Amino acid sequence: MLTDPLSVAETILKQRDSHDPSEVLAVVEAASERVETPCGDGSMVWRVFGDGPPLVLLHGGHGSWLHWILPIPTLARHRRLLVADLPGFGESAALPDGTPTRGGEAAAAVAAPVKAGVDIITGTDAPVAVAGFSFGGVISTYLAAALGERCERLFLLGAPGWGLPVMERPPLRRVRDVTSADELAEVHRANLAAMMLADPANIDALAVKMQTLNVPRARTPSRPVSRTEALISTLPKVSAPVTAIYGDLDVVAPQHAEREALLKGVHPEAEQYVIAEAGHWVMYEAADRVAEIILEILSRSST
Repeated sequence: MLTDPLSVAETILKQRDSHDPSEVLAVVEAASERVETPCGDGSMVWRVFGDGPPLVLLHGGHGSWLHWILPIPTLARHRRLLVADLPGFGESAALPDGTPTRGGEAAAAVAAPVKAGVDIITGTDAPVAVAGFSFGGVISTYLAAALGERCERLFLLGAPGWGLPVMERPPLRRVRDVTSADELAEVHRANLAAMMLADPANIDALAVKMQTLNVPRARTPSRPVSRTEALISTLPKVSAPVTAIYGDLDVVAPQHAEREALLKGVHPEAEQYVIAEAGHWVMYEAADRVAEIILEILSRSST
């Protein structure tokens, strides 16, 4: 019988089709320590898993720490994971009224309490690796720049903010005025298919449940940051090595060759991995491969 909370979480995630999604979420969260750090007039909420050198995981727009749920057990066996609800998402307090909401100023404002939280949890001297998904990839770039030499490695997953043309995307369905739980689930399923996951078979009950929880709690605008040059304009300030990970079928950030050229123009030694048959939410659709890449690269810096 399994007693290690991470093992229990890993098992239920593998068997998630046989369990109620709320049960799955509860079991995974039970494997974490909840930590709160200052944010605006309240707190920023973190789930901390595992032990070892710190690895900060930042979620995407309209998301929460749950965006990272599938690779957490594997990563937490090697690293102490600091998995955030970014300011104005999930259970974290929003930033004060009057905070910039567009471009680099907004990204810097979101990153500031994240950096403060990292310092509180890890201390101000510990090396820290950082991984950010989508909008969180932009914020992770600002965090990495603020950490300076403390940043061990920056991972960008499905991140926009390169100043590349915004691609035409399938229209999203509106959740406003939907009152039926069944209809709401179908709306979220349709939006996950349009934006997040390439294979409809991967839109399982857990993904729909997380989308249902995340979307109404998103109070910080992400698109006015993501649709700018916020990431590429700050990347030169990042001293850490950079690794980019994208799904080859990502409809949000599909310009793989153009992005790699921009990335290597700033960090010539940077690496980009494009994972076959995966969409935007690459660490849900290809969780094992993403964890493998992250851990393999981090193992280089620890040897």
